[in-house]
Amino acid sequence: MAVRPLPVESEQWQRLDDLTSTGDYHAVKQWLAAAQADAHHRGDVALENLLAVAAQLCDTCFHHQEELATYKQEYETAVKREQTMRQQLQSVLQAIGGMDTAVTPPKPPLQMSEPPPTNLWQRARGILKKPSLTQDTAPSGGQRMIQTAPHMVEMDGERPSLTIYCFGSLQVYEDDHVIDEWASRKGKAIFKYLLMHRDRPVAKEQLMDLFWPNSHPDAARNNLNVAIYGLRQALRNGYPDFSHIIFQDDCYILNPEMRLWVDVEAFEAHWRQGKIYWQQNQPEQAVYEYQAAVSLYQGEFLAEDRYEEWIFPRRHQLEEAYLEMLAVLSRYYLDNEDFTACIECSQKILRVEPCQEAAHRHLMQAYYQLGQAYLAIRQYHECVTALQTELEVSPEERTTQLYESIRQRTY
Repeated sequence: MAVRPLPVESEQWQRLDDLTSTGDYHAVKQWLAAAQADAHHRGDVALENLLAVAAQLCDTCFHHQEELATYKQEYETAVKREQTMRQQLQSVLQAIGGMDTAVTPPKPPLQMSEPPPTNLWQRARGILKKPSLTQDTAPSGGQRMIQTAPHMVEMDGERPSLTIYCFGSLQVYEDDHVIDEWASRKGKAIFKYLLMHRDRPVAKEQLMDLFWPNSHPDAARNNLNVAIYGLRQALRNGYPDFSHIIFQDDCYILNPEMRLWVDVEAFEAHWRQGKIYWQQNQPEQAVYEYQAAVSLYQGEFLAEDRYEEWIFPRRHQLEEAYLEMLAVLSRYYLDNEDFTACIECSQKILRVEPCQEAAHRHLMQAYYQLGQAYLAIRQYHECVTALQTELEVSPEERTTQLYESIRQRTY
């Protein structure tokens, strides 16, 4: 049976050819589905089957497109990691050679409270473990900073030094030893609460009401005493005579004599300093601080306690600061033609806020500038899907206009 041609205007065929040429397989698949339904309605079995074959080929093209994007991203990630490891290797070799200036970060320097290392091993360990920023040069010449291996507060032998990570799941190191044997979940939760409020004493009644709200006061008091005892035992690693938690005037507080480094506090310090630089019209210094802060954000604040209401406000505040900095960085990188860095920041935004249209647009622009129009087009469709699924709305007009200009190659 001969295949009867579709009743389609030449302009529509031209548009279909343009869609195929730009790799907009999502739109091509929609067109083919409509044409296949029309052929079925007209009883044209041969044409319907032919359109089905075209749809399968379209799916295959889309999957190859996805593979290409994945391989490219993995390649770029591997390159970055290799550069980072090479810089760390060079730093260690320089330390072994007796050089005091292993890695020089861009200005302005980070404010480090630790004393300088006094021997070779301390220098090498400090290079690998303290929170330093090393320069990572993007292909386009832009400068980005990355956080290196875990920070460790220098030990002084007389008082505990705690390194605490709150982004993601809680991780606590006392000197060089990880603390992972908590006597109870309540004790661990109390430690988190005292850490969040370590600038002031916390009344025992406040802890009792928060963690044992439905218990009799006597029972709650006993439970608190047991939890605090277990917490002290967990923290007493090589410091049997040191009181990590002080009880005074019916209040608890973390001993201020301990040396603490907390990722959240470092994050906020960089964020605040970055805002100051930005307000002073010093964008390069602001970007440096924002890069440092973003590198510390390794997930939601205390992510393991997703449903604890007392954590919600702090988590939201930190997440908003994180997104605010990423938005600034994404725009900055786009304006300075560091498209790879722009893509990285925009993707981080969308992992948290899938409906952030500005991030979708930045990705579309960056992909297009890198010669990957098909990824820009795919990003638009992901934006449409996210907005429809989450908010039941359509993209803003400027987002659609950007898509059309990319599709028609007039951007």
